[in-house]
Amino acid sequence: MHRILIVVALLVAACESAPESKYKPFEGPVPPAPHEVAVQNQPKPNPFPNWDPNQPVELTDLPKRTFFVIADSVSICPTQEQAKANECGNSVESKDKGYRHYKGQLVTVVGEPEDGFIRAIRFTKMGTLPSWVDATRVADAPTLDGVTAFKKANPNATTLKANHLILAGEAPEYEGDESPVSPAVFIHSKDGVDTAYKTPSCFALADNDKRYMLFHGCLMYADCRALEYICQEDYCDEIVVTTTPSEDFVVGNKTYKAHQITALADRMGTFVPCKDE
Repeated sequence: MHRILIVVALLVAACESAPESKYKPFEGPVPPAPHEVAVQNQPKPNPFPNWDPNQPVELTDLPKRTFFVIADSVSICPTQEQAKANECGNSVESKDKGYRHYKGQLVTVVGEPEDGFIRAIRFTKMGTLPSWVDATRVADAPTLDGVTAFKKANPNATTLKANHLILAGEAPEYEGDESPVSPAVFIHSKDGVDTAYKTPSCFALADNDKRYMLFHGCLMYADCRALEYICQEDYCDEIVVTTTPSEDFVVGNKTYKAHQITALADRMGTFVPCKDE
């Protein structure tokens, strides 16, 4: 028993008298076990495993956003190869094959860019179809250089905000739903005052480019139920107009002070009455 106590005492004394080691214990993170390394090195699962251009997808399940076309045009195509060429329709582009949007128009995109492309959605009779667009041609904010130039050239122009703007409509006798007035008339509400802004019966791009004619329906023809303007948390459309006085606008039993639009600029371009107006 005495021998054991002596040995223990010697060991304790040795530990107390030993010089401090110049090597400090490792204080970093504990290296992962081999099986953990294997899990970490596995490729991440593809969040879009079935991005089949011919199989409709459910939009509610996708991380979708609204982007704007910032180039002159962008083609929404079934494949990346077609998106790279910015061409995927036929001579009369088909939504089932792919279609083209022009500057300022909205594109529904999904996820983040990959190798210069981003997933997008084609809205077709078959449903919402997976597609691709050139990521350099779209952005989360529009280019407004045309609106800025129009304001500078027309310092007395009136700026209408999309969140104060509706499309004038009237209720046909045979049904309760309102139909758009033709030519289109904007009703702008501000500070409790409603003012009517009449558009020409024919509107065209100032540079005579016809490409927008089919894509800005409420300006070009009255076959629409709502304006193609948006107002969201980080962006709200401005519609800048020059006008001349006009007769009051009457719809139903309401009368509005009215102005006739002589030119208009928005995110899609600058519009003027057609030459034969």
